[in-house]
Amino acid sequence: FLPGTDYEFLLEGQKEGWDETIYGLDAYAAGKARLFGRTHDVMVGFNAQQLDSGSIGGYYPDMIPGSPGVLQVSHAFDHDPTTVPEPTADQWVEGWGASDWTVRQFGVYAGGRFSLADPLHVFLGGRGTSWRYESDDADMEKSAFTPYAAATYDFSSWGTAYVSYSRIFQPTDWALDADLQPLDPVVGNGYEVGVKGSFFNDMLTASLTLFRLEQENLPVVVIGREDVKP
Repeated sequence: FLPGTDYEFLLEGQKEGWDETIYGLDAYAAGKARLFGRTHDVMVGFNAQQLDSGSIGGYYPDMIPGSPGVLQVSHAFDHDPTTVPEPTADQWVEGWGASDWTVRQFGVYAGGRFSLADPLHVFLGGRGTSWRYESDDADMEKSAFTPYAAATYDFSSWGTAYVSYSRIFQPTDWALDADLQPLDPVVGNGYEVGVKGSFFNDMLTASLTLFRLEQENLPVVVIGREDVKP
């Protein structure tokens, strides 16, 4: 930018308001059980969540009334952006209007830590999930069972090796397609294997982990544009 030179900038204003309320409940019971002469930890539970959301938004193409979205700036370093008048309420153009939606999710889960031997422990569990999305434009319901399994082995007084597997079910409440329909939940698998240790009276800890994550239906943000012809 050169002093004393006039520049033109194309401006477009945009605003959006959100209103969101979340209700949640989680209840569980945990305890110990004796089986095959050994003591194990077990847990069962239930949780629920409801999300009520709403948004309204629009845009204003001309930041200065009477001009086609062009702001005259005589000196970029001395320009005060607060001098640009804020559009009045009737000057905003509704770009996507108002929308409201509700998301409900219920789950029942159970798990346990089973001691097979003094150095060997197995973790088994799972969760049954029911998910529903409701709005003026869409109504989708999905359910899934996601198991989890892991094992740890204390190969010495300072080190433990472990391996685990988990199933993925992750609804994407925020992601919609071009027709304002919710996308399918993200599903997949997670694998992990590693070793961890503690040294010098727990003053130093170290771990080495190898993991693999497989996901399907992962949302990708797509910015719409007009077709460009060669």
